[in-house]
Amino acid sequence: MKTTLKHIADDTGMSISTISRVLRGKGKISPDSQKVILESAQRLNYPFKKSNTPINLRQDIHIALIANVHGGEYYSAFFKGFNEAAIGTNINFSLFSVRDKEDKVFDLILQLRHKRFDGVILFLPNLEFKDYKEIKKFETEDFVILSNAIVQRPLLDSIAFDNYAGGYQVAEHFYERGYRKLGIIKGPNNKSDARFRANGFIDAIEAYDGLELVWHHDGDFMFEAGRSAFDSFKSAKNKPEAIFSSNDVMAFGFISKANRGGVSIPKDVAIVGLDDLPSCELFHPRLSSIHTDYRRLGEVVVHRIQDRLSKKNTINGTLTNLVPVSLVIRDSS
Repeated sequence: MKTTLKHIADDTGMSISTISRVLRGKGKISPDSQKVILESAQRLNYPFKKSNTPINLRQDIHIALIANVHGGEYYSAFFKGFNEAAIGTNINFSLFSVRDKEDKVFDLILQLRHKRFDGVILFLPNLEFKDYKEIKKFETEDFVILSNAIVQRPLLDSIAFDNYAGGYQVAEHFYERGYRKLGIIKGPNNKSDARFRANGFIDAIEAYDGLELVWHHDGDFMFEAGRSAFDSFKSAKNKPEAIFSSNDVMAFGFISKANRGGVSIPKDVAIVGLDDLPSCELFHPRLSSIHTDYRRLGEVVVHRIQDRLSKKNTINGTLTNLVPVSLVIRDSS
């Protein structure tokens, strides 16, 4: 039997006109009365537009985190931070792992919208501008899409760590420690975060008198890339005094082979990573790293979701928010 406004009126003891105004998002009705009516409508499976419901009165807001999950500490820290940020709110995060475009990200977003999710957060740094143009078509006023990757021409609200500043801070740190001949282990060039990290580091080298980039190695953010970077370092004629590894995992690979190859860190070469994973404290020497606070990132995302769904603080175009990062100095530098 189809649920009608009269069924909700019988269930709540309120007038049909009051119920109609609440479900249409019209008129000034007390929050307590709205809550009673909305809970009744949900319980009785009455169809109504979710965007008409004040965000603070919604029982649950379901947001999908879509990432290319490889396992390990990095994605564990990412998901843990978002879940901690949602504590005390009505937002629930669910993690979906895809292989970027190979797993038909577009189809997944459409399925999530049909399954009554309220939005998605994209953590896919190698999506291209044309991909975002396609994804933008799925956005509606009650289905929010945010990106945790900053691209050169953002089409979606983007909230991410300030990767450029992270690379810049590493070069500044090396300068302050007296290192002048520097090197970098880059991340994959098709990932925007890797490009911003490298750009920040290289720009700082150009900004500080006496700094020189004498060596680089193209990596892919994986452990083995760090090991192969060490082989490249060992064979280099003009060796750097200090190296920026674009993430911690490659730095771990470099250190593991250096420890076996008779190279002392930081005596022979200093190294700094980025992400500040828990394992930074476990390696010998302990790894200096740029700290990325995933709980803080999650909190900024939660606030933006709440603003978008409540129609507050909306702007024409897109919002780009860079979450600050900071250097944690340990034994490796």
